[in-house]
Amino acid sequence: MESKHHAPYLDLAQLNFEKQDNFDIEVLICESLIDYCAQHNIVTECISNELHFINLDIVLRPTIMQLNSQSVLLCFELTSEQWDKSIIENSAGMGVDTAQALANALESFSSACLEGLLYMLSEQSCYESCTSTFMGHEHKWQVYLSDLVSIGEAPDIEEAQYYWDELKEMLLPRLGNQRFCYIKVFASKSFGSVFCECRIDNVLSNDVTQLLVKMTKHWSTQKFASHKMFFFLKQDENTVLPSDLFLPPKQKELNYQVNVALRLFGQCSSQEEYEQLPLQLQEIIPDKVLALELYYFLPEICTQMMLPEISFSDAISLSIGDNEPINIHIHQLTDYLPIYRALTNLMTDNPSDELKEAFKLCSFYSSAFNVINQVLNESPETKLTDLSGLTTCYFVPPSFEIR
Repeated sequence: MESKHHAPYLDLAQLNFEKQDNFDIEVLICESLIDYCAQHNIVTECISNELHFINLDIVLRPTIMQLNSQSVLLCFELTSEQWDKSIIENSAGMGVDTAQALANALESFSSACLEGLLYMLSEQSCYESCTSTFMGHEHKWQVYLSDLVSIGEAPDIEEAQYYWDELKEMLLPRLGNQRFCYIKVFASKSFGSVFCECRIDNVLSNDVTQLLVKMTKHWSTQKFASHKMFFFLKQDENTVLPSDLFLPPKQKELNYQVNVALRLFGQCSSQEEYEQLPLQLQEIIPDKVLALELYYFLPEICTQMMLPEISFSDAISLSIGDNEPINIHIHQLTDYLPIYRALTNLMTDNPSDELKEAFKLCSFYSSAFNVINQVLNESPETKLTDLSGLTTCYFVPPSFEIR
């Protein structure tokens, strides 16, 4: 593994991993990152199996997803009371033993994701400034690049700026009104097979990923090679539009509102009752825009969660009133991902049978569910995995507001 900086870690080779449970190893991971953060003048403290960034109000929690004698998969989640999103990164490592595999996974995470985040949060100068436009509003950004983490027989590209310069013309039109945005770029080739992904705020961007695939196909790799890096974009405060961002306290309120909305869907026994739902939701939920979003978004999100085998596009098509449809990417919308997160929280927190039934009934009102049913009925040989890149279409009233 090559990267510009090498993080100091505790002596992992001295540990007997057979005698360590996952919690102990997660504590070790946090302790291993303390010296690394100190190099950036960041004060951290390990509390249980979490690393707290004292002056930045950030908490990092690693989770062991997989661990064996020669490979490891870690999930890192970074949260803050000041953010409307979590930063989630999965980092894999391989080695001759568990210690080396764990060290490689740690370095991959710190050199790419954590390095880029700390650049954005520091007073260091950004790589460049740029501008995007969303719904007629101009947004100015400062762009910060992580190190490029290179493994195996990858092309000799030393800086992540190569990928930013190649991809930015596709990335900028996909930005909304976020205060900050994080973009993961991963490209790999193994014995002729190419696997790539570009994620914007952890949402897979299909079109940008396909461009990465075209770029990576030309690698002269014989066995295995990969590149990984992150771009962090911070919006200028002068161009941030005032909005009720879903900070952690607001997310708890949204969890409750999604619970209420889902139960109302579950109580619908006729098309007439379903059509009355927008008025019911607007009577219960003070935010009238959010009430309409729950009415239109929840059935489609339920369908996507119920059918994870299907690949849905990161873009949605919105027809507002009699206007021509417009395409918007879900991570551009202020409320879409928080609604998705609230529904996920609800359905993974030991839901009641009543709630499970409401979840199923809600999906029946989804246009995507009906289209998928029609395809499967007309072509019984079709598998769910054959359906990819599906774009969800919404037909909404003139009063619907995009934010």
